[in-house]
Amino acid sequence: MTSNGIGSSDQGMHFELLPKQYNGMTGPDIIEFIPISVPTETFNGMVQNLIGRFDNIDAIHRTVSSVLDEVEKSQAQNAHDQAKIGADQEEISAGFAEIRADLGKLSGACDKVSADQEYLRAEIEKLKTMVSNPEAINRELEMGDSGEPFLPLMQKVQRILDYVVSAGSRFKNYACLSFYKNRVKVAIGLCAIVAVSALQTLNTP
Repeated sequence: MTSNGIGSSDQGMHFELLPKQYNGMTGPDIIEFIPISVPTETFNGMVQNLIGRFDNIDAIHRTVSSVLDEVEKSQAQNAHDQAKIGADQEEISAGFAEIRADLGKLSGACDKVSADQEYLRAEIEKLKTMVSNPEAINRELEMGDSGEPFLPLMQKVQRILDYVVSAGSRFKNYACLSFYKNRVKVAIGLCAIVAVSALQTLNTP
């Protein structure tokens, strides 16, 4: 046995782990070694096993690369899913904004319907009053759109028509007595007279 734990025997070279007398040694490992004799064949097998593992480093690298690729794909898919979720949330927010706008329009329409209902109720009450009071119906029939009594207005129109007919007769008689070159002047004058008389008739109650 040498000081480094390597010794020899009749069976050939063998390797021995550090015995207990080496306890307390300084180094990266603080371990209590158990003295074990390792035959050369076994030691060589261990070395070959380690070398074989290093020979498979390419396969290990390929496996690790494949795993990393899967992780990268998963992260990319996750980012895509997050972006889609964000787009869906924006679309949902826009949909809710449109719904709120429609609700505002609906509220305005409801207000208009309420106003129309109030107007209809007032008209119904007015009709009820008119039905219960025949004299009110007669007054409504006698009134025109301008609020003036209908019959006096018709009387004014009739007076205007009568005056136009009378003026036309006078124009015919007067034109026959006038020269041809004065007929235009006569016609213009009679039209002016008719217009002034019509305005006076309208202003007359």
